Amino acid sequence: MGIFAKFKQYYDEAYCLNHFPSSRELFAAKRVYFYYGFLGDRNFGDELVFDAARHLFSPDLVVPVRRRMPLHVALFTRLNKKRFAGIIVGGGTLVGPSLYNKDFFQELIDLGNPIFMHGTGIQKMPVWNQGWKLFLKRKIFGGVRGPMSVQNMSGFKDDIKIVGDAAFALFNPASTGIKDPESKTVLINLGAHDDFEKIGEARKAFEAFVAQMIQLGANVEFFPCHDIDIELGLQLKQRYPSITMLKVPKNFEEAKAHFQRATFAVGERLHFVVMSVLSGCPFLSINYAKKHEDMLLSVGLSSSGLAPKDLTLEKIRTAFDQRDKIDWASANQKLSHLQSLQKQQMAEFQSAKS
Repeated sequence: MGIFAKFKQYYDEAYCLNHFPSSRELFAAKRVYFYYGFLGDRNFGDELVFDAARHLFSPDLVVPVRRRMPLHVALFTRLNKKRFAGIIVGGGTLVGPSLYNKDFFQELIDLGNPIFMHGTGIQKMPVWNQGWKLFLKRKIFGGVRGPMSVQNMSGFKDDIKIVGDAAFALFNPASTGIKDPESKTVLINLGAHDDFEKIGEARKAFEAFVAQMIQLGANVEFFPCHDIDIELGLQLKQRYPSITMLKVPKNFEEAKAHFQRATFAVGERLHFVVMSVLSGCPFLSINYAKKHEDMLLSVGLSSSGLAPKDLTLEKIRTAFDQRDKIDWASANQKLSHLQSLQKQQMAEFQSAKS
């Protein structure tokens, strides 16, 4: 990568993605928190959980710690560490082999900063970076994504709570459910950063369902969460020109509008599935990773997910035909409980260093 390309990448991530506060906001804020989590490549899921953290902690500031930060933020974080009231470990499957800027965060912990886990996913302990064990020995506020993450911490930390996906902070029970009972819109999604087992067979079944829906007169819309998804969607559209390609949504409300006018959703990305759950849109999750099942278990909807090896046209069609069978009342009750728990844990976290 040349110097100009590197500068452009820095400028885009530091100044163009609306991740960082101004100098005035930094100095005027009552509380400022460091945020550890994925950001920077315009992944809708990463943006969604970051926005959820900002929503949960508003009006306090949540500042990502990144390699590429605006100069005023980088200077502030180096010179004013004592101004920060805690560390938020964001959504995403973060506890695993990688731990960015370990020494920086250890310094914050040594200063007495508490840790809040915002629906973080946990990988199995043998693959952890050793730094995570040092961090997680401390009292942890908040909690993890679901019961599989709890199990992956078993024996190391047994008092961890399940608070659901970070995006559950955005849940509004008054705005769930399909608004148009006559809707013929089917939302679809493909996308993963890495290939997964039985990817070919699963996508063949997925495409057969898409063809069937088009033949039945459905309005099929491709909902991308990342540039990778867009490429896959355009390839699918070449074979089925009637598919409508949507844009990667800018925020939760824009995404929710698509799901609320759909009659069914089927796709791969975790936060495509999370949006289905939050919007009350009947769905089938293609569980290409453990994180999908972990999230679905937290709200009692594991029966709405299938591993790629189990995916067939017949099973997708059954999920579509039985889309009115989802127990939304129970799922929404669990969502409300997890959202309340996030808020309660946030209040305890804030009191830990006031």
